[in-house]
Amino acid sequence: MIKPARHVPPRWWSAPVASAAPNDYAAQAASTASAPDGPRALDNRLDVFRLLVQAGPDGMPAGAVAEALSIAPNTLTFHFDRLRMAGLITVRRDWRSMIYAAQFDTMNGLLAFLTENCCGGAASRP
Repeated sequence: MIKPARHVPPRWWSAPVASAAPNDYAAQAASTASAPDGPRALDNRLDVFRLLVQAGPDGMPAGAVAEALSIAPNTLTFHFDRLRMAGLITVRRDWRSMIYAAQFDTMNGLLAFLTENCCGGAASRP
Protein backbone atom coordinates (compact mmCIF):
# COMPACT_ATOMS: atom_id res chain seq x y z
CA MET A 1 0.00 0.00 0.00
CA ILE A 2 1.33 3.42 -0.97
CA LYS A 3 1.06 6.12 1.66
CA PRO A 4 -0.03 9.57 0.52
CA ALA A 5 2.70 12.19 0.63
CA ARG A 6 2.71 14.40 3.68
CA HIS A 7 1.62 17.92 2.79
CA VAL A 8 4.51 20.37 3.04
CA PRO A 9 3.65 24.04 2.68
CA PRO A 10 5.34 25.85 -0.20
CA ARG A 11 8.61 27.64 0.53
CA TRP A 12 6.97 31.06 0.43
CA TRP A 13 4.44 30.10 3.08
CA SER A 14 4.74 31.97 6.32
CA ALA A 15 2.59 31.38 9.38
CA PRO A 16 0.95 34.33 11.13
CA VAL A 17 2.69 35.77 14.14
CA ALA A 18 1.52 33.76 17.16
CA SER A 19 0.90 36.80 19.36
CA ALA A 20 -1.07 38.66 16.70
CA ALA A 21 -4.73 39.48 17.10
CA PRO A 22 -6.98 37.65 14.61
CA ASN A 23 -7.13 40.60 12.20
CA ASP A 24 -3.73 42.11 12.94
CA TYR A 25 -2.50 42.56 9.38
CA ALA A 26 0.52 44.56 10.55
CA ALA A 27 1.89 41.57 12.44
CA GLN A 28 1.16 39.30 9.48
CA ALA A 29 2.92 41.75 7.17
CA ALA A 30 6.00 41.76 9.39
CA SER A 31 6.06 37.96 9.43
CA THR A 32 5.55 37.47 5.70
CA ALA A 33 7.72 40.32 4.45
CA SER A 34 10.70 39.09 6.43
CA ALA A 35 10.41 35.39 5.58
CA PRO A 36 13.71 33.49 5.29
CA ASP A 37 14.49 33.81 1.56
CA GLY A 38 18.01 35.00 2.25
CA PRO A 39 19.48 38.37 3.09
CA ARG A 40 19.77 39.50 -0.53
CA ALA A 41 16.09 38.79 -1.15
CA LEU A 42 15.13 40.88 1.86
CA ASP A 43 17.37 43.75 0.66
CA ASN A 44 15.72 43.63 -2.77
CA ARG A 45 12.25 43.50 -1.25
CA LEU A 46 13.01 46.53 0.93
CA ASP A 47 14.35 48.40 -2.13
CA VAL A 48 11.15 47.60 -4.04
CA PHE A 49 8.93 48.71 -1.17
CA ARG A 50 10.96 51.90 -0.60
CA LEU A 51 10.64 52.81 -4.29
CA LEU A 52 6.87 52.21 -4.25
CA VAL A 53 6.49 54.34 -1.11
CA GLN A 54 8.42 57.13 -2.83
CA ALA A 55 6.18 56.77 -5.91
CA GLY A 56 3.13 57.57 -3.79
CA PRO A 57 -0.41 56.23 -4.01
CA ASP A 58 -0.44 56.15 -7.83
CA GLY A 59 2.30 53.51 -7.82
CA MET A 60 4.61 52.48 -10.64
CA PRO A 61 4.50 50.06 -13.56
CA ALA A 62 6.43 46.84 -12.97
CA GLY A 63 8.80 47.63 -15.85
CA ALA A 64 9.75 50.99 -14.35
CA VAL A 65 10.49 49.32 -11.00
CA ALA A 66 12.63 46.67 -12.71
CA GLU A 67 14.55 49.32 -14.63
CA ALA A 68 15.03 51.62 -11.62
CA LEU A 69 16.37 48.81 -9.41
CA SER A 70 18.11 46.70 -12.09
CA ILE A 71 16.23 43.59 -10.99
CA ALA A 72 15.33 40.84 -13.47
CA PRO A 73 11.57 40.74 -14.17
CA ASN A 74 11.13 37.14 -12.95
CA THR A 75 12.92 37.97 -9.67
CA LEU A 76 10.90 41.14 -9.31
CA THR A 77 7.65 39.19 -9.74
CA PHE A 78 8.70 37.00 -6.81
CA HIS A 79 9.28 40.06 -4.62
CA PHE A 80 6.01 41.67 -5.72
CA ASP A 81 4.15 38.48 -4.79
CA ARG A 82 5.73 38.35 -1.34
CA LEU A 83 4.94 42.01 -0.64
CA ARG A 84 1.40 41.58 -1.96
CA MET A 85 0.82 38.52 0.24
CA ALA A 86 2.03 40.57 3.20
CA GLY A 87 -0.55 43.24 2.36
CA LEU A 88 2.16 45.87 1.88
CA ILE A 89 1.43 46.54 -1.81
CA THR A 90 -1.48 46.35 -4.22
CA VAL A 91 -1.54 45.70 -7.94
CA ARG A 92 -3.90 46.85 -10.66
CA ARG A 93 -3.95 46.38 -14.41
CA ASP A 94 -3.77 49.44 -16.64
CA TRP A 95 -4.20 48.23 -20.19
CA ARG A 96 -1.11 46.01 -20.64
CA SER A 97 0.80 47.23 -17.60
CA MET A 98 0.71 46.00 -14.04
CA ILE A 99 0.84 48.98 -11.67
CA TYR A 100 2.12 48.30 -8.15
CA ALA A 101 1.53 50.70 -5.26
CA ALA A 102 2.40 50.75 -1.58
CA GLN A 103 -0.47 50.02 0.80
CA PHE A 104 0.01 52.95 3.17
CA ASP A 105 -2.59 51.86 5.75
CA THR A 106 -0.79 48.55 6.25
CA MET A 107 2.60 50.26 6.32
CA ASN A 108 1.40 52.66 9.02
CA GLY A 109 -0.06 49.75 10.98
CA LEU A 110 3.22 47.87 10.72
CA LEU A 111 5.15 50.91 11.95
CA ALA A 112 2.74 51.34 14.86
CA PHE A 113 3.04 47.64 15.71
CA LEU A 114 6.84 47.80 15.67
CA THR A 115 6.89 51.01 17.72
CA GLU A 116 4.45 49.63 20.29
CA ASN A 117 6.44 46.41 20.68
CA CYS A 118 9.86 48.02 20.66
CA CYS A 119 12.45 47.24 23.29
CA GLY A 120 10.49 44.59 25.20
CA GLY A 121 7.90 47.15 26.32
CA ALA A 122 10.48 49.49 27.91
CA ALA A 123 10.51 53.11 26.87
CA SER A 124 12.94 53.54 23.99
CA ARG A 125 15.73 56.07 24.13
CA PRO A 126 16.10 58.71 21.39
